Amino acid sequence: MEWESPSVVQSSTTGEPVPSWPQAYECWAAIEPVVGSERFASRQFLAETTHLVTIRYKSGIDPTYRGKCGTRVFRILAIVDPMELHEWLEIQCAEEVPARA
Repeated sequence: MEWESPSVVQSSTTGEPVPSWPQAYECWAAIEPVVGSERFASRQFLAETTHLVTIRYKSGIDPTYRGKCGTRVFRILAIVDPMELHEWLEIQCAEEVPARA
């Protein structure tokens, strides 16, 4: 799984700031689905599936990061260091699913 940190780069054509997600870290991860839900916003359905992602402990990962596994993108909701032993992290995520028509 890739972990990406938020960044802003300048567009070479317009000079406007453009959001970017450069890779900050890559590691093995166990991805477990926990709950699924759908909500209606801005006149369209938004699907959100919540997952628990477990990785070996890594300092520096924070909720501004996002996880990426293939084409799937996971927004970090919370990070837990069980018993604060610095052995692994349990990362609660919401999968960003494209809105359906």
